[in-house]
Order: sequence, then structure tokens, then C-alpha cells
Amino acid sequence: MLWLVILSGELCSGKTTLAVGIAANLDAEVVAARDIIRRGRQLSRSELQDEGQKLEADTGGTWVADGIRSLVGDRARSIVFDSARTPGQLEALRGFAGFDVLRVHLAASEAVRRTRFDGRADPADQGADFDAVDAREPAEHEGVMGARTDLNLDTSSLTPAEVLRRSLDVLAAD
Repeated sequence: MLWLVILSGELCSGKTTLAVGIAANLDAEVVAARDIIRRGRQLSRSELQDEGQKLEADTGGTWVADGIRSLVGDRARSIVFDSARTPGQLEALRGFAGFDVLRVHLAASEAVRRTRFDGRADPADQGADFDAVDAREPAEHEGVMGARTDLNLDTSSLTPAEVLRRSLDVLAAD
């Protein structure tokens, strides 16, 4: 069985950590939205957000499915997508042929997310301000995005290992 695991959630809620853990356990490939947007270029956080918003406006969310197909090609591996940000992206990924889909939404308190942001090593985040970056994140995260998922987890009080175990338990049950 091939999986497409779609992660969504607020800035610094644990999506990338979970993506790496799931990929290691499923022998899956991680595809990050930022890699689709970058296409080999070095971009700042605000440039990534600007490019993503433009792609979203131009395609209604289909750019994520097109980008995954472009990066993965014909390889027969499960995929972990980090991360869907809009309902249009979820719709485009829902019809991803040949894969069973699991949608996981992560949340965390602002204090926890702020602490995680301060510890990030991504060059795109160097010199970035948490409040400025967080303010540009799509408003759909907590409402619409969380309601459209198979598993919702608040990572504020869970260890990364617990988040991974709960996600793998859902995959094993299907």
C-alpha cells in the first residue's frame, strides 16, 4: 500500500519533525512545499511566503500536486507532504492517484511555537521575526484545515515520539 500523508498545521507545530519520522518508518519520501517553491533557489521566509501565495492565487492549490508529481516522478514510494496550507491544496491532493491518503493536522500553543521558532536552523528563517512570519500564515489552519483531517494533535504537551506513534497507529489501522 502506498501512502500520501498530508501534514498541515501552524508555524512550528512539529510538521517537519513528524514528516521525517513517518518517512523513516514507512520508507517514504518527504516532499516539502518549500522545496517545490524554491526549485533550487535560496529564498528568505518572506520570499517563500510571497511565492506560495502567488502559486496559490494562480492555481487554486493544484501547484502542490503538480510539484509532488514533478519531484517524485514514477517512483513507487509513499510520500509525506510537508505541508498543505489551504483547502484548495487538500482538494488537489485528495485525488492523488494510486495512494491512500492520511491527513494529519498539528497545533501547538503560541509559547511553544515561539520557542521552537527561535531554535530553527533553516536559513530562510535567519533574521525572521516570529510575529511577522506567523501573521502571514493562512488563517485556515485552525478552523477549516483542522476540520478536514483524519488526525488532529496538539503537540504542546506531546513529545515528538508520542506524535509519531499516534500517527503511525492510524496508518497501521488502515
